[in-house]
Amino acid sequence: MRIPQSKIIWKCEECGCDFQSKKACRTRTPKYCSHQCAWSSEEVKRKISEAHKGMKFSLEHNRKISNCLKRCVGPSARKWNGGRFKKVDGYVYVWLEKKKYVLEHRLVMEKYLGRPLKSWEIVHHRNGIKDDNRIENLELSNRRDHALGHLDLLRKNFKYAKQPA
Repeated sequence: MRIPQSKIIWKCEECGCDFQSKKACRTRTPKYCSHQCAWSSEEVKRKISEAHKGMKFSLEHNRKISNCLKRCVGPSARKWNGGRFKKVDGYVYVWLEKKKYVLEHRLVMEKYLGRPLKSWEIVHHRNGIKDDNRIENLELSNRRDHALGHLDLLRKNFKYAKQPA
């Protein structure tokens, strides 16, 4: 059983307004009513400047950091697996040269048609297996037809399930 806590009103050290803390502060008393007040306070600015005091990065160091970040994504990443992975939802994603992952079944359909797919076009797996991206298993439809196809399938399955054995 949860014990209700008494409502305590605090005064913001930055703007001076009264506020009630949203979380139970057992370890310290809240000083600011919002993140905006906290970041604009002189105390926080002083702490940040002391932490970064004397830190000046050279252009070479900045380049190294930039190169390191570039190595973490794409073919140069440590855990690179050929640019192809399967998400929990069952769909396969493929790495493109434009530094992004795309759904493999949409990419297969685009190559087959020879044009990019429109945002409203849906690629349907005929056999229902989401990682079977052969062109024979894929069909192009719009949202309405795709939904109706799934509805018909559900109706058929419901009829078979209703029949007594």
